[in-house]
Amino acid sequence: MTTGAIVGAEALIRWDSARLGRVSPSEFIPVAEATGLVHRISDWVLCHALEQLAQWQEIAPQFTLSINISPLELEDDDFLDRIMQRVAGAGIASNHFGIEITERGIYSNLERYLQSLQGLRDMSLRLKVDDFGTGQSGLAQLLQFRFDEVKVDRYFIPTNAQDLEKMAICRAIATLSEGINFSLVAEGIEQAIQRDLMLSLNYNYGQGYLFSRPMTPQSLTTLLEEGTCLSPQ
Repeated sequence: MTTGAIVGAEALIRWDSARLGRVSPSEFIPVAEATGLVHRISDWVLCHALEQLAQWQEIAPQFTLSINISPLELEDDDFLDRIMQRVAGAGIASNHFGIEITERGIYSNLERYLQSLQGLRDMSLRLKVDDFGTGQSGLAQLLQFRFDEVKVDRYFIPTNAQDLEKMAICRAIATLSEGINFSLVAEGIEQAIQRDLMLSLNYNYGQGYLFSRPMTPQSLTTLLEEGTCLSPQ
């Protein structure tokens, strides 16, 4: 957030239906999970994301890309083999490819999930906790499995210095990150004051509308080729 350099992106899925219009993933992903279609959707996202990352790394070798996966994938015996094959065939640096898991999704079958997460770590993938702070026992889970990165949910990002409770929470998470060595990303940064406050709390990375709204791969390719910075001056 200091320089505005684009260091990575999160792949987002949208459904533009001819009949229904734009359908939010919050609507269709639960249906896909209930019907078993989520595995096919995840594999489609995985293939396209890896193909795109390979192209972006030709422009910016250190660029990272993350995808979100359903907790159901961590229960699927075929998932680890499938992702290993996809990553191996993509020709990318595996430690620049991230897997994001919502904190809320890993509390029910923790032992099985931890086993799958270790398998992902063995592939040198970057493991991230998304929406941290919104789950039921996030701190306990974080201590059981050391994630590489924690994305602090937008709900906890203060909008002014007088928001003492949120400032204290974010400061405590920053102290924790130093103690057990994980990176931090502040989610939902929409105002310059939020960026400045998070920088004062030693958060170096952020994402949100202050920097960019979601864009097409083509638009991001142009920004990377031009070396554009997204931080407002």
